[in-house]
Formats: sequence, structure tokens, C-alpha cells
Amino acid sequence: SLTEINSLKTTLPRLADALETFPALESFFALVAPLLLLTLNESLLPSILKWFAAWEGHVGASLLEASLFVKLCAFVFIQTFFVSALSGTITAELSNYLDNPEKIVDLLAN
Repeated sequence: SLTEINSLKTTLPRLADALETFPALESFFALVAPLLLLTLNESLLPSILKWFAAWEGHVGASLLEASLFVKLCAFVFIQTFFVSALSGTITAELSNYLDNPEKIVDLLAN
């Protein structure tokens, strides 16, 4: 994941060198990395979705903007509710099954 410092160090070796030189930057990047990814997501997503909406062949600019709005709303809704809820639930259940593997047999038997 690009929000974790260890994966950033392996992905960007120059960043790893800078973090070894200035260890205080590691905590800074730990706090700022998710925010940077969110900002990048929010700045690039409308352009990408507008490109997809343009491929739909809308006649007017207002229809293009309306299509873009629908796509942005759907993305935010899915990202906010489904991805966060499902990922939290899946990781919690997976950790339960890793702690008690015999629960897997009970789950499969039912």
C-alpha cells in the first residue's frame, strides 16, 4: 500500500535514502502520505471520469457535466460506504479466522 512508509521505501529508493538521512521525515510522511493520495485521487478522478463521459457521446456540455456528476457521486458513494465498510468487516473476520482456524471448519460445515 502506498500509505505505508515501508512500502514507500521499497517503491521510491531515493525517499528511503532521504528518510535515513533525516529520520524526522518518516513520521511526517506517515501522516501526510494518505492525505497526498486522497488529494491526488480527488484531483485526477474528475478528469478521468470526464474523459469517460465524453466517450458516451453526449451532445451538449450540460449533459456531459451531468454525466460527470452522476459518475462522481456513484464513485464517492461506493468508496465511502461499501469499500470502507467491507474492508473493515473483511479484515476483522479474517483476523478472527487466523486466530482460531477451527472456526473455518465450522463456517464451511454450515
